[in-house]
Amino acid sequence: MLKKNLPALAIYLVLMIIAMYNVRAFLIEPTLMAFSMMPGLTKIGLAVLVSSILFMIIAAYSLIEKKNQRSFFILIGISMLGFIFVAKASQVIILAIFPVFVIGLLWFYQLNYRFQPWLNMIVKSGLIALSFLFLLIFDAAFYRTYFAEQHNLALFLLKIISAYALLIALYFMIEKVLSDMYSNFKSKQTIGSFTETYSLGYAKILATILIILLTMAVAYLQFLQLSNDAMMPFLYLLLLIQFPFFIILILLYLPSSKEIYQILSVLMHVVLIGATAAIPVLYYSA
Repeated sequence: MLKKNLPALAIYLVLMIIAMYNVRAFLIEPTLMAFSMMPGLTKIGLAVLVSSILFMIIAAYSLIEKKNQRSFFILIGISMLGFIFVAKASQVIILAIFPVFVIGLLWFYQLNYRFQPWLNMIVKSGLIALSFLFLLIFDAAFYRTYFAEQHNLALFLLKIISAYALLIALYFMIEKVLSDMYSNFKSKQTIGSFTETYSLGYAKILATILIILLTMAVAYLQFLQLSNDAMMPFLYLLLLIQFPFFIILILLYLPSSKEIYQILSVLMHVVLIGATAAIPVLYYSA
């Protein structure tokens, strides 16, 4: 269902791995190579970076959801070793400080603010978004490009990956609100949830606003695709992202039932799979 058990978390992590490799293979590498710039990360370095990101996400899940501090420190230790390895291989060792800063914020948040629904949503979705930015900022080619008078190329990569990360973050914000609604339906209120802190109506309105924001962003991408006579990406985004969200909006305002939440769960997974495969689809349709 919408609340993450371990199998569901495993599915999310597998899809994240695929999405990160898609960003690397179909966005970062082709863009750099089009300007005769070689990626700085080797295949081993990329595998270590992706593994470190996943360990950091699992550590955050262990700390925030399971309140398991021992697992948190073990997983974070493994994650930091990977980040240090990648930072050293990229010859930008100072980058290893950045994950430490993120981990410190996670710990501070867990101690003082984890029962505030807005911060809860922003922290969880923001961590996922940062995962995609790490693919760029831990690559020495990004800095070589910027300091080799290719500022526009470096900034283009930063903007496009940030935009994709923002869309993924919006998705997980919506997923968080729907999870709170499902807990409310099961009469298992979670401290710090939107339905417990505010109300079910508030959660529905918030989910609606977030869905509209995400679909408007996708509509802008579709406008760009149509401007280039690319009909296939337009239809892809319409059928696998916008249409499922349109159905979700309708279901949100129907009387709650177990069947409704099962359909919501399926539709949210359809959107996530669609977003995961969006970059190669857009790449091959260009």
